[in-house]
Amino acid sequence: MRFFNILAFCSVLPLLAFACEGDCITNTTKEFIEKYKTPMDEVLNRTNRQINAKFQLPDSTNCVAPLADDYNKTVYSILETAIFPNYFHGKCQQPDGKGGFADPPGCPNPDCPVVCGTPGSLCHFYSTLISIVFKTHQGIYTNLTMPGAPAREKVRSCIQNAIQRCSKSPRDGVSTSRPFSRLFAARFPLVYREEAKSRRNSGSCYTQGPDAVDKDLSDIFDGIPNIWSEVCDEENHLEGCSWEGYMKPFILSFP
Repeated sequence: MRFFNILAFCSVLPLLAFACEGDCITNTTKEFIEKYKTPMDEVLNRTNRQINAKFQLPDSTNCVAPLADDYNKTVYSILETAIFPNYFHGKCQQPDGKGGFADPPGCPNPDCPVVCGTPGSLCHFYSTLISIVFKTHQGIYTNLTMPGAPAREKVRSCIQNAIQRCSKSPRDGVSTSRPFSRLFAARFPLVYREEAKSRRNSGSCYTQGPDAVDKDLSDIFDGIPNIWSEVCDEENHLEGCSWEGYMKPFILSFP
């Protein structure tokens, strides 16, 4: 019995050696997160510009930082699970027609036409892989911005605080055509001076109530999935978030 147990254990060693696990899983996930920093910055910058325009805030105001902070806390575990094992997992072997199982041509590496847990499978189904990564990022930001989410509440609080600062700082029409006086500069901190300067162009502060803030913020957040779609060029096979020429050799570098 012991002899057969040893044989059974040894028979799976080749499969384990070619599975995407350990460093392959960890580093593939981390590399996609690293690559997504640039498109994510663009998504956040566009969202922040919309917020500043809608709520008449200075261009320097950054109320979307909580979204990035909470994303960084959760993205790894969510993305790893979405790729491994939710989609890519298991053995590549298929029935060989002789009562046994065998790896199809190209399996486990470098180009395996079976959905399984190997680098070759990830590369063969690369379009599916990048779609999973993209949809996961869209989903994370949908969750971060839904009503009641901590990140959303932090963004909302930032906006309301900026609106309150605007309403308390000197109004338009009081020496707005001249540079800030030394007395003004000494009396009000830089953030107030920037907001007052901004209103020379925008005209006034946002004067709507809390309910309007919630609605306007929801309208902006509802558009984030479309921003992701534009930034990653979803209509053109996610060309903006593919990195195929780099990622395929990177994935295949793991045994």
